[in-house]
Amino acid sequence: AESTAFEARREAAVASGLDEDATSLGSVVRREGELVVLEPPVGCEPADGSLVAFADGGVGAVLFCRVGLAFATQLSGPAAVLGEAASRGAGNLTLPLPAPDEAWAGEMSVRSLLATAGRGGGGGAVFEERVPQARRVPIGKPLHTGVTAVDALAPIGRGQSMLLLAPETLPSASGSAALASRMLSGAAQFAPEVKRVVVTTAEGAEAAQRSEWGDGSRLLVAESDAELVVAAQAACSMAQRAGGDALVVVDDLAPLLRLWRAAVRVGEELGRVVRPEEEGSMLRGFYSCLTERAHRRLGGESVTLLLLQPSPSVRASGAAALDAFALGDFEAAGFSQRALGRLRALEAKGIALTPPVLEKLGIPAPGSGHPRADGGRAAGAHVEELTSLVDGHIELSEPLAAAGRSPPIDPTQSLT
Repeated sequence: AESTAFEARREAAVASGLDEDATSLGSVVRREGELVVLEPPVGCEPADGSLVAFADGGVGAVLFCRVGLAFATQLSGPAAVLGEAASRGAGNLTLPLPAPDEAWAGEMSVRSLLATAGRGGGGGAVFEERVPQARRVPIGKPLHTGVTAVDALAPIGRGQSMLLLAPETLPSASGSAALASRMLSGAAQFAPEVKRVVVTTAEGAEAAQRSEWGDGSRLLVAESDAELVVAAQAACSMAQRAGGDALVVVDDLAPLLRLWRAAVRVGEELGRVVRPEEEGSMLRGFYSCLTERAHRRLGGESVTLLLLQPSPSVRASGAAALDAFALGDFEAAGFSQRALGRLRALEAKGIALTPPVLEKLGIPAPGSGHPRADGGRAAGAHVEELTSLVDGHIELSEPLAAAGRSPPIDPTQSLT
């Protein structure tokens, strides 16, 4: 009962040496927002970045696969419809990425680039093969950011991946985007030889143009979740082709999580249910396609990743935000007995359970959706998986920001 029908089909296909049509990607079984969902023959799942040719003339590209389904985005042509046949296109997604000797600056619209993708125009591969371990060398040189708290507490090595975690409730001056901007400015000043590629939104691009580091950086501007997946991979490929050392910043990983959750929802609706431990493994595989692009290779060239990921807030929002909470609020939300014991002790002393008191104790508020509150472990599973994949992480704290620390880095939750 625990094994899925999909896994049973895969095992049977492997055991029998099934050789299905290598060019077929089945047909469109679902449209989910930007995603076009395909069901390819068992054992014939396409690689990330594979081009898709739809029967009615449309062109797409596979972003990722999960439980035997391929999740693609459409690039051109008539909108794919349910039941429409699909086959492998000519090769993998390429974009007209700049050559290593071109001027390393300027803004590129991913949407404009995708308008010409998959039409035989050449260019650089977007979803490059990850550099094999045999071609990698140990990290031995730091990337100075000029932010003392970062360089001292969680230094970044050239070729490492660093995750920057911050609740979206932080004031803008204390948030992850502000810290990333400071780190980019420091890198531009103290390591000008490091090429910088920033994946951002149109709003982020406007802020970059006003920043100290915007001049001399290349910006890839994404206007949708699917475009951000492509932009992040394209930025890594661009950095890898550049030679020397390069820094890639992806200013928001939330679009990746939204696409993954959409894929999980589609899979469940189509009967592709998996165990929690299997889901965790699949999620790690999904994120590793990006995190493993960081490397230092033979010859000394490197690609360093700085990834910005929203983290759960300890504060309640909306109607759940109260000036003070009752003990019953925590009991109803299913808080741990350890947390309830501390709260009972405070209540017995007549201390009101206000948000500032809770933050000093490190206890999330009811209604915050935090994993240690009423959100449950699933609310923070994606952060756990990401943290397990990267070389280091920096966590920004709401209580430290409220206390005036800048940047509000929590040293107990940050490491490299």
